Order: sequence, then structure tokens, then C-alpha cells
Amino acid sequence: MTAFAGIAYLLIAFSPALAIFHKVIASDPLRIILFVLGAFFWLLSLLFSALIWYAAVPLRNTLVFAVCISIALQELARLVHFILLKKAQKGLSKMAANGMHISGVHTLHHARHMLAVVCGLGMGVMAALFLIINVIADFWGNGTVGLPATIPEVADRFDVKLFAKDEKFPLTYSLSACILTLCHMCWTILFWDGCHKKKHTNTWWISIAFVVASHYAVSALSFWNRNGTTAQTIVLCAQLGILLVNAIYSCCVVGITWAMAKQMPLAAAKHLYALITCKEGCRRNVRPTDVNSDARRITSTNGEPHTVNT
Repeated sequence: MTAFAGIAYLLIAFSPALAIFHKVIASDPLRIILFVLGAFFWLLSLLFSALIWYAAVPLRNTLVFAVCISIALQELARLVHFILLKKAQKGLSKMAANGMHISGVHTLHHARHMLAVVCGLGMGVMAALFLIINVIADFWGNGTVGLPATIPEVADRFDVKLFAKDEKFPLTYSLSACILTLCHMCWTILFWDGCHKKKHTNTWWISIAFVVASHYAVSALSFWNRNGTTAQTIVLCAQLGILLVNAIYSCCVVGITWAMAKQMPLAAAKHLYALITCKEGCRRNVRPTDVNSDARRITSTNGEPHTVNT
């Protein structure tokens, strides 16, 4: 029974990520590689965080210090990842310009937001896995009456202790891991967009600062999870609110507007998907005025909406 519960909590945490992976990433080998690369960069940030924690002997028992260093290094890894992809993109583009056909070069050059989605999802999945794995492992195994840490005969086998008052803790962390995965995806979109616009606008730093502040806020909220079920509910609601704000901001960055969502929700969703995946018919930049004018023309003779290539 505990194994089934563990699988259920893992599905709660990773079902959205699995759906996005199946829909957007699984069919493209290049995107699979970039997904794994995103997870690898997150692991690198964890490695350097562990080295700093190990070296800072007086601060080893200070959880706040470890969290602050970890988040800073995660954002640094996000920046290094962006720089390396830009260099790879330039090199592959030069090779393609010389007449050499390379599968995936067009995607690297034109769909920068899709790159952010794929790499951000990789970072988010790895971050969520490390967030939830210890909690799941605490009650995974043979069935027992109550949670394992409450049984004196087996309590010494578990490093992470869950007690009766923590009965909602695994579910809370599963939902929190799900939110964290999607947050990393949005954070990568915003962070890389700010880096991309550094030479084009003076406000490029706003997106980056917003990402860093949101990341620290989501992590800081988790400190209240040990204060009971009510506190856990409040923390989840606050984290969900931060995710929604980041998602809306990301939609604005990618190019979807309220007018698009209001006048033609289905067409806007298809346009957004085509924009970030750079499908045929989406080679030019589409202004909101273009989309609004298209919205007035996407009704057939019977009034039913149909697909419009913008």
C-alpha cells in the first residue's frame, strides 16, 4: 500500500511535466537532449551548493544559508546554460549558412521561447525530484500501521521523520513539487528573455530580478510547512499565486495578449503554440493589431471559428 501511495504522490508531482514532455518534447530528439541538459545544469548547481555547504563549517546547521546559496547557484546555472546555448546556436547557424543541413538548427535559431520551455522543464523536474524524494522514501516499503517513524521498532531506519501530525505532508510536498516544476519553466522563459533583450532595452533586468525574487519567495514559503495543515494550505495557495503571476508574465513575454485570449481563445492558443514551436506560417513577428484584425476574419459562413495561419 505504501508503494502505491508513493507512486500516487509522484504522479501528482510530475503529471503536468509528463504531459508537457509527451506533447512538446518527446517527438523531437534535439529537445530531449536539451531537456536532459537542463536537468544536468540543475545538478551542477546542486553539486556546487553542496561543496560550499561542506566548506562553510560554521554555517552547516543554518538552513537559510544553504537555501540562499542553492537558489543563487541555480540562477547562475540558468545564466550559464543560456550563454552556452547562444554560443552553440551561433556555431550551428554558421555551419548551416555554409550549405550544411543540420536537423534542429532552425528550432535553435527561431524558437527561443521553446528552448526556454524545454530546458526550464528539465531543471524543474530535477528540482522537484530532489524536493519530494526524501518525503516519499520515508514511508515507502512494507505496509505498517501509521507512518513508519511512529513505530519504535523501525523508526531508527529512517533519517527523515514523519509523525501522525504530518499525515498531509507527502501530499503537500507533491503539490509543491508540481508547482515548482512549472515555476522553473516560467522562470527560464523570463530569465532568458531578459538576457536576450540586454542589448535592446534598458529594462532587460526587470525579468531577471522578478525571477530571482519569485524563486526566493517560493522557497521561503516552504519554511512554514512544519506548522500544521492550515499553514501548509496557506503556503500552497501562496505558491500557486506566485506560479499564476509568473505564468501570466511568461504569456506576455511569449506574445499572447488579453485581446487575443478574449476574442479568440482557441486561435490564440494555437497561435501561441505555433509561435513557440516555430511551425510553418509563423516565420514573421505578429503584432497584436495583426492578431486582432485576423480575429475579425476567422469566422466562416456559418459563424463557426476555424484555424487561421498567422
